[in-house]
Amino acid sequence: MQIALQNDNLEDILENMSKIIETKSIEFEDRDSGWMLFCIKHIEVNINEYKPLRGSSYLKLPKSIDLKKACVNVQNNDKFCFKWAVISALSPIDDNSHRASKYRIENIQNGVISLMNGTIVYFTNLVFPLKLKDISIFETLNPAISVNVFGVEKNGTGENYRVVGPYYNSNHKRDLHINLLLIQEGEYNHYVWIQNMSRLIGAQINHDKGFEKHETECNKIVTALPNETNNILQFEHQSRSLEVPFAIYADFECMLVNIDSCQPDPSKSSTTSIKKHVPIAVSYFIKCSFDPSLNKLFKYTGK
Repeated sequence: MQIALQNDNLEDILENMSKIIETKSIEFEDRDSGWMLFCIKHIEVNINEYKPLRGSSYLKLPKSIDLKKACVNVQNNDKFCFKWAVISALSPIDDNSHRASKYRIENIQNGVISLMNGTIVYFTNLVFPLKLKDISIFETLNPAISVNVFGVEKNGTGENYRVVGPYYNSNHKRDLHINLLLIQEGEYNHYVWIQNMSRLIGAQINHDKGFEKHETECNKIVTALPNETNNILQFEHQSRSLEVPFAIYADFECMLVNIDSCQPDPSKSSTTSIKKHVPIAVSYFIKCSFDPSLNKLFKYTGK
């Protein structure tokens, strides 16, 4: 499928799709199938209405997440759920924090919004509903604010959900740090402020030290060096492994060739190369796990 908008050139799109068909036919013939494409006698073109991903006016939290009372989900009726989530975090309300009217925002569409506690937040030139990748622009506009965005996914069967991510991880944790939850329903997305992270993921991470470690390491590369008691790398769950469709085993053969060189100065330390490896043969074997007829052995000897 390819997106075709009103301003797009249909001839260019059709030419590109024709090239895709040509490429696939060449790949098919190169698979040693014995078949050859002679002509195309019939083509079907399916056309569907394009509905781009857009934000939602409001989405309810999954019940298992809502019961933890760890998030503030403002019931907005516009496309500015990211703004409302940020506002609820920077200007917390004790009672009925889910009601947008409690935050006394004159016009949510404004690019610059002043909160009740005097905090000024800049949303200038941002396009809403806000995409994840554009949160970095928001952080640039507001140097004192950093944002992390997490998601939720079903945890096994039933209606239990767990927190995953972060989908967006700020480069620097600033004075005003905000954790958001991005919930999805079909093609709709909705941002929610995570008021209490430890309560939200308490069932996943059982104690404060574990939470601190999670917050530090999540979505980052962490190197855990071996110690005297834990220095063996092993894989125990063979039953959980997945067989790859193809594996390639390859090998070179070389011969040792003498190197003619000058004699080193005996008064100085040095390293002298006397032989070098010259490749003379190569072989590789392609092993297919689901169809032995696709196995292939290649051998070559020479320069």
